[in-house]
Amino acid sequence: MKKMLFLGMIISSVAMANVIEVKGGVNLANSGTFSDGTALKEGELKNGFSLSAEYRFPFITEEFELWAGIGYYYNSLNAEGFYEKKGLNSVPIYATAKYSFKNSTDFTPYIKYNVGYSFNSGNLKWKLTSDVYGEADFKSGFYTGASVGLEYKNFILDLAYDWKKV
Repeated sequence: MKKMLFLGMIISSVAMANVIEVKGGVNLANSGTFSDGTALKEGELKNGFSLSAEYRFPFITEEFELWAGIGYYYNSLNAEGFYEKKGLNSVPIYATAKYSFKNSTDFTPYIKYNVGYSFNSGNLKWKLTSDVYGEADFKSGFYTGASVGLEYKNFILDLAYDWKKV
């Protein structure tokens, strides 16, 4: 009975949301730093793709909305000296606040901020010389992002900066 009640609350919560948004994207610029401070060099983390789903509802005013979302991000690794590599997989779960600058046209600019937790997986092993080798695993951690965008009817153009602790 508790499972059915919980499922009913989830379905009714989603049904009451004004908008469910599904998005796809391309990661154009990537960089990273390991916990010991070692930075990935330019080009070591290849461009990847992202998919996300969010639902939102107005909060206080029509211009200010709160969201909840889940995403999937993938980047492959491309670095000389790595003899075993797996891509970086990230699944962030996050809350979002969005403010739309409503006007008299069909074009609506907006700003958005995400904060949540990213479940990450992937690793790499390298051997540069017989004395220089190592291994690193990507761990889960804090996720945040900020974006600016333009909405036209059901089309959205979004430029985002996302950061994940790995």
